[in-house]
Amino acid sequence: MRFVWLMGADNLAQFHLWQDWREIVERVPMGILARPGQRISARLSRTARIYAHARLRSSESHLLARARAPAWCFINVPMRIISSTDLRAAGDWCRSGNN
Repeated sequence: MRFVWLMGADNLAQFHLWQDWREIVERVPMGILARPGQRISARLSRTARIYAHARLRSSESHLLARARAPAWCFINVPMRIISSTDLRAAGDWCRSGNN
């Protein structure tokens, strides 16, 4: 199995405050998903600056699953204002209907 850590750009902006954040970056490739109002702060974040050498272009995002960490890519996706917490609480994502 190969994993890619997916997180919103809002988390990348403050990722350096997470416990063991460098270990995460060094262990698993990361896809950073665009979030409303967070594109610039994410790209200028401490994590983005420290790991600038490991950044793939958006057009190379398909390479993340085979990339050796550290590797990360900023991915522009259709954006919604709703947070992941609100999405989980709504339960609309659950196919089986069990929340």
